[in-house]
Amino acid sequence: MKNSLLPFVLLFTHITFSQEIVGNTNFNVEDRIAIKNVIDAYGFYWDTNQLNHWLSLFTDDAIDAKVSATGETSNTKLKHNEAMYQARMDYFIKNNMQRRHMMANTLFLEQTAATASVEQYMTLITTNSKLNTEIVSPIFYKFKLKKINGIWKINYRQLILDKTLDLPLK
Repeated sequence: MKNSLLPFVLLFTHITFSQEIVGNTNFNVEDRIAIKNVIDAYGFYWDTNQLNHWLSLFTDDAIDAKVSATGETSNTKLKHNEAMYQARMDYFIKNNMQRRHMMANTLFLEQTAATASVEQYMTLITTNSKLNTEIVSPIFYKFKLKKINGIWKINYRQLILDKTLDLPLK
């Protein structure tokens, strides 16, 4: 297999297909809107360097799963990485890099009264020194959410990179 096909093959092996019948209307619309809002807030809070708000979107025991562009995987508790996330935000601020998560193509795999499983495409862009805007990488997310006391929270986030980021994840 040619090396140029490796990222596609790695991504394809991580894609699952909907368990629901696409177009089915048998779900709670208010919950669906709230879940989508949580996923959109994920990008907005990160892009505006609001770490506390970003972290508030996750359960205390949320899993942070990553698949690198080379297929390496890691799983940690997301909130144990707070210092690393703060360091990343500080780096972007110090280096005048404005990140933007351009969310697209949301697919709900499952939604019950208390849980949801969602897959999300996203394109990460950066504007450096307010001069040059460039695509950093397309990213494929898998989110699992739980409804706790009437509030939807992310309890699992898998980030699957198409290519290595300009500031590699640790």
